Amino acid sequence: MLKKAALVSLFTMFSLSCSFVALAPTATPAPTPAPTLTATPEPTGTPVPTDTPSPTDTPSPSPTPADVLLDGFERPQPELYLQTDELGSSALCEYDSNMPHSGSYAARFTYDVQADGFASCLRWYLPNGAYADFSDADGISFWYRANKADQPIVLFIHIGDPGTTYTAAFRTTKAGARDWVQQTFMFDEFTLASWMTTVLEPFDLNRVNSYGFEPDPSDSDTADSFVLWVDDVYLIHR
Repeated sequence: MLKKAALVSLFTMFSLSCSFVALAPTATPAPTPAPTLTATPEPTGTPVPTDTPSPTDTPSPSPTPADVLLDGFERPQPELYLQTDELGSSALCEYDSNMPHSGSYAARFTYDVQADGFASCLRWYLPNGAYADFSDADGISFWYRANKADQPIVLFIHIGDPGTTYTAAFRTTKAGARDWVQQTFMFDEFTLASWMTTVLEPFDLNRVNSYGFEPDPSDSDTADSFVLWVDDVYLIHR
């Protein structure tokens, strides 16, 4: 009986002890809300690339017409003509192989002009049966040299027959008295020759009778003599 009472007493004490050490229940954590899923938009149709327009071709500029050699004074050499007054003026119009600007020859004009006189050397086209046509060009250029500086000279173009003469004036320079220099005139620089009193022909470059060089008659109050060489005469374009 004593053992049983002791066992009961121990069991009672063990039960009481267990009631004191019983663990408090752990709080259940609140559930974490699931992330909201964003709907992926449906892909739109694949865009078709726009055709790149072909570049518009830039028109090529029209080529400038090439300058045309009018006279190089080489063989076969054109005949040179002479015109003088009745005052005793003279000119020698010839070819010179000792003083070419290019090639083998130049034209050499030797003038001996009396006061108020004139003498000219020229290329005359009418003996060939037709006028020369300079109308496709805008001007004329040539190379010259002289044995003296400051000599007044005109380049003349005679239009038609008997026709009208038009001129462009220049003076030989110091450089031109030492070596070849180039001189250029546009056709709109030509004016009626000082010795012309009547215009029989307009400046129609389809009807070139002749062209040439002479001491300027408007500046010939005193007698003078000099030599002028001319070579490589070109019809030019702007």
